[in-house]
Amino acid sequence: MKKLILILLCLPLFLFSQEENTYTRTMSITQFAKELKEAAGRGDGYTLEHCYITYDPVRDKKYVIDNLNLEKFEGDALILDLKFSDSSNVSITNCQFGNIKNLPENSLTTLQFLNCSFGSLNIKNINVGLIYLDSISAEKIDFRCAEEVADPYDITIKNSEITVLHAKSYIDSEQSGTLSFQDRPKPKLWVSENTIRNTTVSGFQNLRFEKNKAHALLVGGFYTENHEMGQVWIEGNIFSVENNPERLTIYNHDLWRFNNLNGIFLSNIKSVDLLWIRSNQVENLQDIKSNDFDELQNKLSNIRVYKNISTNYCKDTLRLQEQIYDDTWSHKKKINFLKKYFNTKNVTIESSPSQILIKNCEFNASWIEQNSVSHLFLYNNKFAELLQVVKNDIDSVVCAKNNTLPISKIVYIDSSFFRKMAIEKSYKDTTIHPYYWKHQFLYGKEKYNEIKIYLKDDKQIFSPLIQICKKWIPLLKNNGNPLSDEIAIKLKNIQSNIRMYEYYENPNIENWFNWQGSVFLKWYSDYGTNPFKALSYCFWAMLYFALFYFFFYSDWDKIDRSFLINRFNSVMDYFILQSMIKK
Repeated sequence: MKKLILILLCLPLFLFSQEENTYTRTMSITQFAKELKEAAGRGDGYTLEHCYITYDPVRDKKYVIDNLNLEKFEGDALILDLKFSDSSNVSITNCQFGNIKNLPENSLTTLQFLNCSFGSLNIKNINVGLIYLDSISAEKIDFRCAEEVADPYDITIKNSEITVLHAKSYIDSEQSGTLSFQDRPKPKLWVSENTIRNTTVSGFQNLRFEKNKAHALLVGGFYTENHEMGQVWIEGNIFSVENNPERLTIYNHDLWRFNNLNGIFLSNIKSVDLLWIRSNQVENLQDIKSNDFDELQNKLSNIRVYKNISTNYCKDTLRLQEQIYDDTWSHKKKINFLKKYFNTKNVTIESSPSQILIKNCEFNASWIEQNSVSHLFLYNNKFAELLQVVKNDIDSVVCAKNNTLPISKIVYIDSSFFRKMAIEKSYKDTTIHPYYWKHQFLYGKEKYNEIKIYLKDDKQIFSPLIQICKKWIPLLKNNGNPLSDEIAIKLKNIQSNIRMYEYYENPNIENWFNWQGSVFLKWYSDYGTNPFKALSYCFWAMLYFALFYFFFYSDWDKIDRSFLINRFNSVMDYFILQSMIKK
């Protein structure tokens, strides 16, 4: 019993000593900045692990922001003008910057970098309140925060040029009652007014991605599930036309394909409180140029990078003078060969479209509005409370399937969403290559010759598009949206085209009347949705027949043009006579 009591009494001391021993080194922020500058001056990288960095307003006044006029010192540190080479790697792992316990209420510790250059900056599992980057240039910046190691911290990045940004954290559980500054839900990531090629984000309570020039933004992950995000704000960004090659596949000597990732991607995110995608411009891709091959030599993105160039299934040998492409070459040699080959040969290159893609996500409230984009994809999402998709300029296609919609809640949809509504179909074109898949978007208005290859295997090819229309019509009616009639007409147009396909597949008189009957109903009354259009046609029909009978003789009543003119003259004589009598 005495031993048990002794263990219980010593347990807090043991735990405290364990926490203190987590950091094997202690240094001031001045020493930290000095080591960084020395490493940059040597052209080396820098690695710091398991270190506690102290902030002192007197000893570290060169690097600690001057706020001594306050009653208590606030832990704000600023490091200026670091210039690391593009090939260097700066790694900071399992460190603590300052001590929030020594700060006044509603304050946090900060680590700020201004006007600095890095090759690769990796910050992993550090304890700090806020990391602030301003006017930074870097090939790659990687933030990671694991729940079992460190508290989540906020990140702000402004006015910087970054090739790849990767930020992964976790959401602190929200606390009830009044929250102090330290206890507020964390973390937050604010990325504003930067030039960033590729960005990957996961595990933030609040993401603001605003006014950036970018190529691709991935929130969540393509190949991993259950990513957490609280609120996502993506506004006023330009996703540029410069090609962003992620993988090159060579099918034969004159047909290659780049899989690009250009645009906005949200994938495999659970329980997003708010999604705001507004006023973004996703530009169409330009043609592939020779210098785009240079990008394949670099790590372009953590979204999905394929360094290898697949030619295992290439049926045509790539030959350039006496040199033949060899899979055993180094990566750099392969790129140089393909670049030369592309410049001297006639090569057709396909590329993935610029797009906004949202799939396998759960949202409470969602706004997607005033965006300009070529392709919009909504796959397998759950929209719980509010969905607004309006005023978007969608150039090519909208694909929306297997989404759960808030039928009893608020939905605002305009015609821009349905104007380019389509389904995606693909088939293996073995005439080109045994592994080549041809992709095509079908809008329900294609001619028979354009889709007959799909009808061989799928007679109900437009069933998914019909299901989408039938799903949206009652939802729009419940919300009092007159657009429901337009969707009903679109649905009937698709069904009319299906009857055309049935006739060409099996030409007989019944199928012909089914097809032409639908065509007539569309012309006559918009499939019954516009009765006044039918009345107007009836009026014109009566008028045309009246004019016809006015000029041509009718045997049954002996009325012809001469008879009508005589009767008209008799009436006129009668009225003239009456007027003379009155005088």
